[in-house]
Amino acid sequence: MPKVLHHGWDRSAAPLVAGPVARAALADHDSAVVDLRRACKERGLRFTRSRMEILALLHAHGGPLKAYELLDVLHQTSPNAAPAAVYRSLDFLHRHGFIHRLPSIHAYVVWHVDDGERAPTAFICDTCQAATLVDTRPDLSTVSSEATALGFELATGALEVHGTCRQCRDSCG
Repeated sequence: MPKVLHHGWDRSAAPLVAGPVARAALADHDSAVVDLRRACKERGLRFTRSRMEILALLHAHGGPLKAYELLDVLHQTSPNAAPAAVYRSLDFLHRHGFIHRLPSIHAYVVWHVDDGERAPTAFICDTCQAATLVDTRPDLSTVSSEATALGFELATGALEVHGTCRQCRDSCG
């Protein structure tokens, strides 16, 4: 059975708050901060407050967030927060394996693996937008073979599966 790494969330939960609350939420995820600081030091990159706060907000939320949702939360304590700064932080965190991008819903979720090479399988509910990330290595050999035959070079092995989560099915049933 694959290891479930991240569950969806309840959109009706209390709203996120930026600033000290986000940093306090990140304190619950000390290993993420340690990993981020270590990666920055090892690669000669800057460990910035913006990067830490974005990571903290994603941890605190517990589900996918879009860049502008993050920006809305950041505006609570930093009215001058700019979209470009959020996108730069998201890009940095994604490139270095601390978060995962869900292209089909234009959102980001916390995802970190030490080898930085594995991509999760994301099960995304089309009703509530909850996402569950599962640590699997799907067999993409058929896809890879077809891509090669077409002369297509694969950019990623990440897999997103869309459907309806149990909670949404049960509430409609």
